[in-house]
Amino acid sequence: MGKYIVCIGISLFLFHFNCVMAQSTYNANQSITPPTIDGNGTDNCWQQASWKSIDQLWLGTAPSSTDFQGKYKVTWSGTTLYILAEIVDDVLYDGHTAPLDQWYNDDCLEIFIDEDRSKGNHQCNYNAFAYHVALNNSDVVDLGTDCNPHLYNTTISSARSNVGTTYTWEVAMTIYPSTYTDAGPNTPVSLFDGKVSGLSLAYCDDDGSNTRESFIGSEIMPSGHNDDNYITADYFGTLNLTGPSVTAVTDPSTDNHQDEQILGRYIYTLQGQLLFSEEGNSIADTLPLQGLSNGIYIVKVLTTSGFKTQKIRID
Repeated sequence: MGKYIVCIGISLFLFHFNCVMAQSTYNANQSITPPTIDGNGTDNCWQQASWKSIDQLWLGTAPSSTDFQGKYKVTWSGTTLYILAEIVDDVLYDGHTAPLDQWYNDDCLEIFIDEDRSKGNHQCNYNAFAYHVALNNSDVVDLGTDCNPHLYNTTISSARSNVGTTYTWEVAMTIYPSTYTDAGPNTPVSLFDGKVSGLSLAYCDDDGSNTRESFIGSEIMPSGHNDDNYITADYFGTLNLTGPSVTAVTDPSTDNHQDEQILGRYIYTLQGQLLFSEEGNSIADTLPLQGLSNGIYIVKVLTTSGFKTQKIRID
């Protein structure tokens, strides 16, 4: 009897370990100044973000380090999620010029997003999305509710640059809820500090055979489910949206700036909406907080030494 108990215990442990490893968590900081989508990745917000690897073989043959390497960063603002991906690919190949023809068999960056982390089936519905971003930085493909491929080119804008075989992809993605319809109109989701979504990234690698030779993703997948992310959102990683930490609960204008000149001040909602701004040499001694409702806001201060961002709470 003891032998069987030990075996069951080991099996449960391995199952639990697999489930934990299959869903990683990424904390994405809010960007008050969104990045410019130019494929360079030099914006200040990217310097504050951490890398997440794309290193799990989902399908095909494991590529060498010269054939493929991948990693990405995430930031957010308003209704938009921004992704910076660095991809090493020794051969870029787009053998199917028609955007809806075997789009998954050409080199492309694939972004899986589950807006409300509801998980579950999203094949032929919009419970979640599986956007394929093509090499031309114009075409974005996913399956529609009719189970046929459609273009979602207004949802994502992207740019790419390279140094040798290292490519920098920069992506701006508008986030939509499960109520999205092809007929529209559709209202994007406002992102906020504390919002939880599902997110995974993957790369389809074809070196010229007209068939995807490797499919590499960001999450460890359970055995037998390696290619299930286009069907279900159950195995997406967890994306936590975070804002600047609370560093003040009163008017930040009372901070000591004796050695710095204040050049501009800006007040935003947690969703990134600009409520107030002032610039120049005649900035008032205090911020006009009296007109704001109780709640938490983001204040961005420009001084001679650079930008400073903090949260304030108005009670």
